[in-house]
Amino acid sequence: MRRNVLLLSVIFVLVAVVLTGHFHVSGVSADGAMYLQMARNILLGKGLGWQALWFPPLYSIFIAAVSSIAGIRELVFAASLVSVVCGAGLAFAVYFLASRLFDWKTAFCAAILCATFPHLLQGVGEGRTMGCRTVRSG
Repeated sequence: MRRNVLLLSVIFVLVAVVLTGHFHVSGVSADGAMYLQMARNILLGKGLGWQALWFPPLYSIFIAAVSSIAGIRELVFAASLVSVVCGAGLAFAVYFLASRLFDWKTAFCAAILCATFPHLLQGVGEGRTMGCRTVRSG
């Protein structure tokens, strides 16, 4: 148990350092506009809107919750924060899954590889939804 806490702490620090170095708020893609519109609909009390027919609503619900709880009026920035948290959560999920299937050394290596995977770093760092998409599809 103590080893797991230590390893999770190391993974969390690594993820935080790597993501902080790559983080910046960028423009919004076409998919991102739909997620932001659903979050805006939630905040205005209009429900999810027609966009929920094509896009899973969980990411938009997270954006609306972060925006509402933290008082962030800019939804693009709230989406970026959600993306970073989901990216970090992915590394933890990979660690726990690999520790159940293999040993702790394999789990630690898998989490480190996940935390430093360039494609996820680019998507999370730009405020895209790569972390959430990967967590949802896994």
